[in-house]
Amino acid sequence: MNLPKPLRREACVGLIGPSSPITHEQRLLCKEKLEAQGFSVVYGEELQKDENIYGYLAGTARGRAEDVNRMFADGGIEAVFCTRGGYGSMQLLPYLDYACIRKNPKVFVGYSDVTALHTAFWRYCKLVTFHGPMVKPDLLGENGDGTKQALWRENEGRAGQALWRENEDSAGAGRNLQWEGQDYTWNSLWAACSMGDTHSLRFQNPPGERFAVIRAGRACGRLLGGNLSVLARSLGSAYGPGREACILFLEDVGESLPRIHMYLTQLQYAGVFDRVRGVLLGDFTGCGNQGYDGSLTAEAFLSAWFGKLGVPVVANVCSDHRSLMGTLPLGALCRMEAEGDEAEIYFSTGA
Repeated sequence: MNLPKPLRREACVGLIGPSSPITHEQRLLCKEKLEAQGFSVVYGEELQKDENIYGYLAGTARGRAEDVNRMFADGGIEAVFCTRGGYGSMQLLPYLDYACIRKNPKVFVGYSDVTALHTAFWRYCKLVTFHGPMVKPDLLGENGDGTKQALWRENEGRAGQALWRENEDSAGAGRNLQWEGQDYTWNSLWAACSMGDTHSLRFQNPPGERFAVIRAGRACGRLLGGNLSVLARSLGSAYGPGREACILFLEDVGESLPRIHMYLTQLQYAGVFDRVRGVLLGDFTGCGNQGYDGSLTAEAFLSAWFGKLGVPVVANVCSDHRSLMGTLPLGALCRMEAEGDEAEIYFSTGA
């Protein structure tokens, strides 16, 4: 496991557009937002061009990949944030310098289409990356999730401690993060990206959002996964998920239930589920069964499908396309415990 250094308040953040484009005005707002939180910001060269190819690509594949390579090669840059998802990150994979990325581990944050990069970084670099907010849709506060407050506040000389109170749980198994205020998205990001300091983390949903137990039990393994459709499209390539024992996390957006069923069947036939020890499910936002039986919900379908898998399954893990975005450390050791209608999710930095 290749764990990056904890994210600092004064960190220099590299801002990249690995997938779909943003406008010139949005790019400036992204930089302004991050600088308001204490970061200094460096744009990727391709991102600075404000390029928009076909309406859905933020530059050429090689150019976007070189932005990633430069960010990891630059010793002055401590973290890499993605502007947005959409489509296109899979095109970068043949052009990435995996030896350089492996040698220079850094905090890397994104989700959705960025799943292709998370998967490749783990497969070839064993880099712990963060399934967390992207700047345009999440950190600019466009979703109205209360993320416009400051990421850090000083408390007794230490950055960020006013955002949460740390208490060891009764088993001493991880940090119990008590959220203060409504700034869930920022708090969760900071907590996950500080694992190099704390070495443990208890993941918590936003207030009022409870985990949903589909199948009770306990399991432990590396947390891998991300967006279901992106993972399914990578099968058969050199950049798809491996078959190592893991806790698998899945989420998606805007897909029909037949397509979700198809993606899950693809993963099943490819052997992905053969060594899965447990499953965490985010929201399948805007996924429905229109054109067929409209009364069948994504929740009901997923509960029935995963309930037969034979491993613990916990749903409503809030790291997905909803407005409140929790951050999950992909590649970290995950322990999930589910009993009755209660569940707990812990992470650690053990080997």
